[in-house]
Amino acid sequence: MRTTSIVARLFRREPGLAATVAAIFALGIGAGVSVFAVAHAVVLRPLPFADQERLVVMWERDDRRDVAVWEVSYRNFRDWSAQATSFTGLAGMGSVTWSTRLARPDGPVTLPLAAVSSGFFDVLGVRPAAGRPFTPAEDRRGAPAVAVISDGTWRTHFGGDPGIVGRGVMLDAGEGPRLHTVVGVMGPEFDFPRGAAVWMPLAPVLGAASAQAGFDTLESRGLGVLYVVGRLRKGIALVAAGAEMDAIVSRLSPDPTGRRAVLTPLAEYVIGPARQVLWLLLCAIGIVLALMCANVVGLLLSRLAARRRAIAISIALGAGRRHLLRVAAAEAAALAGCGVAGALLLASWALPALIALVPSDVPRLADATSIGPAVLTFTLLVGLVCAAICSVIPTAAAFRQAPFSALRAGDRGSRPALGARGALVVVQVSLSVVLLVAANLTARSFRAIRGVDLGFDSAGIMTADVSPGGEHFGTDVNRLFYGPVLERIRAMPGVTGAAGIYLRPFELGPIGSDEAVLVEGLAADRPESWHALPTVNAETVSTDYFEVMKVRVVRGRAFTEADRRGTLPVVVLSESSAARLWPGQDPVGRKLMASTDRRTQQWQTVVGVVRDVRYRGIGDPRLDLYRPYLQSSDDVKHVMIQAPAGALSLERLRDVVRTVDPRAVVEGLRPMTQVVAREYAPWRFGAVLFSLLAALATILALMGLYASLSAIVSERTKEIGIRKSLGARSPQVIALVLGRVVVLVGNGLVIGTIASLAVAPGLERLLFGVRFLDPAAYLFTGSLLTVAALCAAWRPARRAASVDPLIALRAD
Repeated sequence: MRTTSIVARLFRREPGLAATVAAIFALGIGAGVSVFAVAHAVVLRPLPFADQERLVVMWERDDRRDVAVWEVSYRNFRDWSAQATSFTGLAGMGSVTWSTRLARPDGPVTLPLAAVSSGFFDVLGVRPAAGRPFTPAEDRRGAPAVAVISDGTWRTHFGGDPGIVGRGVMLDAGEGPRLHTVVGVMGPEFDFPRGAAVWMPLAPVLGAASAQAGFDTLESRGLGVLYVVGRLRKGIALVAAGAEMDAIVSRLSPDPTGRRAVLTPLAEYVIGPARQVLWLLLCAIGIVLALMCANVVGLLLSRLAARRRAIAISIALGAGRRHLLRVAAAEAAALAGCGVAGALLLASWALPALIALVPSDVPRLADATSIGPAVLTFTLLVGLVCAAICSVIPTAAAFRQAPFSALRAGDRGSRPALGARGALVVVQVSLSVVLLVAANLTARSFRAIRGVDLGFDSAGIMTADVSPGGEHFGTDVNRLFYGPVLERIRAMPGVTGAAGIYLRPFELGPIGSDEAVLVEGLAADRPESWHALPTVNAETVSTDYFEVMKVRVVRGRAFTEADRRGTLPVVVLSESSAARLWPGQDPVGRKLMASTDRRTQQWQTVVGVVRDVRYRGIGDPRLDLYRPYLQSSDDVKHVMIQAPAGALSLERLRDVVRTVDPRAVVEGLRPMTQVVAREYAPWRFGAVLFSLLAALATILALMGLYASLSAIVSERTKEIGIRKSLGARSPQVIALVLGRVVVLVGNGLVIGTIASLAVAPGLERLLFGVRFLDPAAYLFTGSLLTVAALCAAWRPARRAASVDPLIALRAD
């Protein structure tokens, strides 16, 4: 019989079964394709670096002060390069992208700047698409100004000029506008550090800040502003390299008992937390696909049971097993083909919605917007594997039974067939348990992180990046530029308040301005005094900051315009900082010294205490110290504006700011709620995706349970009829069916719980405020599946109870 006629007969005679199986294939494979498309674009595709598995990113940590990220100073980077033997090369880069201004006829444009050492591109194993990388001679203090630009910068700001290499462009990296020679243009695929538009040699950029900082930034071990990229030698394990770096850090550190090196694989550093989430989701997709196959196999086994006599007759009349396998394979392939077509349609619709859930800062996400060759290949392979599984298993079950016994049994199910369907139900329930536990834990984590008190109110706050365009403000930029700018913003229609801050909440993730502190009574000239107290997160804020951001003052006072240079130096502390520095005492009126004031031996008086604010991350509380902007050397480059939605536009804000400085740069106007939402995104992504996959898995499992019980009831009709003729009542029959459900679901719950306990530690990094061994998650999952299974079994149980004994006994 031709394959096409077999397929046509299947869809003609059993349209319900064919449509159901094709729909199950479409749902399962469609979910898999959507997640795989994102995972392939972000995680599975190699980064544009040579031998990326040998690349690591390094920084320091301080266990004594509970600081997980301590950036590397330039002097330490030089010593690391000279002493480390586990690497073929080390390169330094700014721990965050800084900024440079490109002079244009219509006004300067701010571009993200990556300051990197001369060996940066060589260590990564990449070459510019045009031109060359930096030379060691260009990475020295006072060297000629050079730059490498990104492909996007080349196309956007220079029109793709093929003669850009060797051309001079006017760039300002903090030392005033200066002519830089473009020595290279990177390829379009290179994006590291992420978002960088211009790369400059590290030593000239960092050294130029020495005059403003008041010390030699290239020689100070206390100025940590770098991460270090290293390429491991062949045969050197990450653990061995880490041990060597720990020893080097201990030798160089003034506090060797607390400092350690942190080595992170480059791929993990680039992709961040999304890497683990996507790997876990790929595992979850594997569970969904297994459930899908189990469900389809269960349906086909039920169909096989109904056609047992016809198959036995075919075998008895000489039909070969090869013929039966070919028929089963043709049917499964046709159903899987329909499912694959539906899956691709479903994925094309679901993929944009999935991408919208992924945190926006996940790299290479734009490459997942379409179904490319790799994703299409994955889809076809999954379809073929599923078709093979769903044809071989039912056919093998048919081969296990002799034709004579099948003819004698008639349409009654054999014990092996009933056992196989029961085993499939157990498998489906156990797999569902794993996904439901993961969904429960991630959903509760998201709820817990949403419940964290941020310490400020983002509602009704717009934020923007503002910086002066000229040099005429000197070192008093806060008073001469930001003070007048804030006054004029406050006078804008619809604006009820405006304030400035050096680093707004969640600006740089774990990076910030860390400073050691010393309280009055300890000797400032003794290093051990500085090591005895914790490190604080230092913020510079304008006078109205606490009022605009609704950060409540709990003791003392906030800053006033009288807190300016030449007056008593003052600070405001967070509640946790005050409790840590002066436990059980009133800190107002007491004095402290931060490490930036160590050279001048200047003490600051605490004038107020405010609520704790999360600046580095929602799950990363710190000890905060605030300085008034008129006494600080840090610019309040971010403005926070109290205004209703739609009352402020970037053009209006830029016009107002440029009344103070016509060349001022104003960018990045957005609601503060958007900034906060970005911090919630990783937890929301995991919670929503695991919940959707768990819901799909549960639906598939319940469909399989319903189909299996319906088949069991049909095959045991005669047995039920005998029981009823011997006096069994309907409630007893219902109890018989539901008891079977309880046994199957109970076994599935036990196996699924054990499997969940084995895989749950992999979820630990995605959890907040919830333990992966939380009994509530497992109790909730067991209760939910038990109730849902009993509901799914109720209709087959009622149908069994309504069997007429006479009809059942006569049927055979």
